[in-house]
Amino acid sequence: MITNNINVANILQGYEQIEIIVAGGVVRHQDGGVVGRRRSTSSVSSRSTTPVIGTSAIDEDGTLLDFDYREVKVAQAIA
Repeated sequence: MITNNINVANILQGYEQIEIIVAGGVVRHQDGGVVGRRRSTSSVSSRSTTPVIGTSAIDEDGTLLDFDYREVKVAQAIA
């Protein structure tokens, strides 16, 4: 599982059967999101992983929306 949220990683860290990969960047204090410049996720792209990303809203056409452009970039890289 790969995520860009430290809270998700903390919740799942107790499950030994789940390998958790956290995208690198700066931790946003208000919600634990990891944003900004990230380390390459290419080393994990070939693994069988389940991305876990959040969104701030969903547009009527199904587009995922967020208030922080940095989070969007990290989520795109994870997906």
